[in-house]
Amino acid sequence: MKFGTIYTLFGFVAFGATLMSNSLGMAAQAGKGNTGAPGDEIDAQAKFVTCGTCHNTNSFAAAMSIKFIDSLGEDVTKYIPGKIYRVRASIRATVGTPFAYGFQMIDIKESNNVNIKGFPNGNVLTSQPANVKISTIANGRMYAENNQGGSNSNIFDVKWRAPAAGAGTVVFYASGVATNGAQGARGDGAANAVAKFYQDTSARLGGGLSGTGNNNLNGGVTPISEVANMKSLQLFPNPAPDFVHVEWKGTIAKTYQIMVRSVTGATMLMDAWKSQNGDNQQVIDVQNWATGIYTLQMTDGKERIMRKIVKK
Repeated sequence: MKFGTIYTLFGFVAFGATLMSNSLGMAAQAGKGNTGAPGDEIDAQAKFVTCGTCHNTNSFAAAMSIKFIDSLGEDVTKYIPGKIYRVRASIRATVGTPFAYGFQMIDIKESNNVNIKGFPNGNVLTSQPANVKISTIANGRMYAENNQGGSNSNIFDVKWRAPAAGAGTVVFYASGVATNGAQGARGDGAANAVAKFYQDTSARLGGGLSGTGNNNLNGGVTPISEVANMKSLQLFPNPAPDFVHVEWKGTIAKTYQIMVRSVTGATMLMDAWKSQNGDNQQVIDVQNWATGIYTLQMTDGKERIMRKIVKK
């Protein structure tokens, strides 16, 4: 579902030094965050250190934007907790042809300016595109930034996992540079962007969730109503310290609405899983969940099944 307009700012970048002299990424090479986000590097006058300080000729008339893309390829401005999205940072040159592009981006919780750290970093769940790397600096802040050598593409599609329910609005601060490859600041173009990603508090599962059932935690889980092509549903490892693999054999193509809740009723994950004829697999990231028991509910809008997940 499309929700609205992405906030885009035009101007000078908050990127620090030149792209070519920091081709490994500012966080990876210099240990700095230069997106202009709260908590990033500032100068002696308490102003954010930005590429606009040096790369101020802006010969390429650069502009930058951020947008959020769901698994269906739709632009959205609201996230469902626990779901994976693409956060697309784009740098455009309205004049000239840049040699390469670079960027840096961070996700910040609006209510307290805490770094969400939602960028998966090469784990089994997802991987970043070739022109993106994830770097963590000494103070623990995590950034997505250009991979070494800059990028021939002006688009950086960063994988991002939405936080658990209750996090509220997440603000993305990004900075980008379009460079002429001359190893210096003159002639480059720079821009920055800020975008807000709102938590979708209206998301609900489809029908079939009003009944009650026995979630027997001693002898396993008793399904409320086994959906025909989900009888083979398996979760492993379970208990799990980090990732739970969910596997099943499908007989028909359909979409299941997914919800995982804690014993206190907190929603940890809401998603839509497509099932195809044959083998199907999904992975649930539980590494940031508290130790305990959680309930996985799956429904096709008519029937549902339940399984327990044990986080150790």
